[in-house]
Amino acid sequence: MTEHIGMGTCSDQVFCDGLQVVVNLSSRVLTPAKTSLLSKGLSFCPSPREIDISASRKDFSDYVRPLHLKEYSCGDGDVEGDFSEIPAFRKKSSWCPDRDNDLVLETYESIFERKIFSNDLRARCQRNMSKEEQEALEILRRYDDIIIKQAEEGGGGGFGQG
Repeated sequence: MTEHIGMGTCSDQVFCDGLQVVVNLSSRVLTPAKTSLLSKGLSFCPSPREIDISASRKDFSDYVRPLHLKEYSCGDGDVEGDFSEIPAFRKKSSWCPDRDNDLVLETYESIFERKIFSNDLRARCQRNMSKEEQEALEILRRYDDIIIKQAEEGGGGGFGQG
């Protein structure tokens, strides 16, 4: 049986002290930490403990690759060759053209990369939730029999079994 967690349906009781009201429609007991976490709403995004530098480098590469591809392909509009033997569906390419073709693009990329990675990315991030809320989040993640969803009316939310 799946439980539901909703964010309330009574429009005059949706917010209390600036937080969304959580309506528990399940048989589970919500601790104050779980209620506090859920009251932050479904668009709440927990900040990470620390920045993943390798993921940031990959994100940066994923950002600049399309810029280089666009610069490379804008040179000439003619595409030559027989593509009839190339399968229509194939693994996505990770190829990136050689750098140093466009001075403006290279300068932009270099300055942007320096701006991002010149900061100390190993510093701990300021958390936007308490330790108790973090533990509550881990517990809620392990529940496979609940549904947390936005209410249909009123903008609140709820928690319950389905």
